[in-house]
Amino acid sequence: MAKKDEQLEQLEQWENSIDGIYDNLSNSLAVGRDLEHNIVMVVKKLPQKVRSFVYNKCAFTSANGGGHTLCQKTLRRSWLIILDDKADKDIVAHEIAHAWLGHKLDFPDARATTEWGYKTEKEACEQATAWGFKSELEPELIEAYEEVLKQRRAMGKKYILTTEHAVCTHGKPVLVDTETNEAYGVGDILPDGTPARIMYKKLAHPDIYEELINPDE
Repeated sequence: MAKKDEQLEQLEQWENSIDGIYDNLSNSLAVGRDLEHNIVMVVKKLPQKVRSFVYNKCAFTSANGGGHTLCQKTLRRSWLIILDDKADKDIVAHEIAHAWLGHKLDFPDARATTEWGYKTEKEACEQATAWGFKSELEPELIEAYEEVLKQRRAMGKKYILTTEHAVCTHGKPVLVDTETNEAYGVGDILPDGTPARIMYKKLAHPDIYEELINPDE
């Protein structure tokens, strides 16, 4: 029994060593030596559960200006992490955080990308920081997000939900532009490119919103 415990301890020590981590990652690394070293050092610092996720689900490659995480469901390693050859440990940890948190690049519409980007970047920063790395939101993203919020607030004054427009049926409210009296359905796109459903969600009671977007349920 003591010998078995000793063997398990030795195995654990090896798995936590640089050589052990590199061995577990060797089939998923397609990067230069310096970046390879940074990836190994980051993985060494991760909690065991996250480390196992990286071993089994992530592959790494390099590209100029890289810093992206893509979901590729058809492959065994479903997360492809693309990094610049000069990416430091903080950037590596940030991109691993995106994969760990399940951030897929499948946002529903172009208008929502700033909000989606802000949300997922903020979450990845917080996760990487929790692992002991430095990760902060880029000022440009914060500024873009604040501008979107400003536009949303302005739009909230421009549109109303009403049952008194001519196109209303069965007493269900419709989104109306108070300046032009133009009505928009849930599936329509507003003149500025915003999906109308975003304003429906902003202005409607949650139960009414669900009924409007899922009329057959």
